[in-house]
Amino acid sequence: MLEDDGQQYRETASEKNTKGAGWYSFDKKGVHFVGLVNVMNLKAGGMGSLGAEQLKWLQDDVAHLF
Repeated sequence: MLEDDGQQYRETASEKNTKGAGWYSFDKKGVHFVGLVNVMNLKAGGMGSLGAEQLKWLQDDVAHLF
């Protein structure tokens, strides 16, 4: 729901493992999964964006993979 700025998403069980506006990562059976949020502050008709804070987190999160 766009009107609640992601509140319903953050209230789910996954919230305790999320960062910032709800991005997260986890490892399972040797695979690193990443979930990003590109709809925060989304305006009708606009395109989503990841933002500097989330991109910095992503860079740090995957650094150990290289």
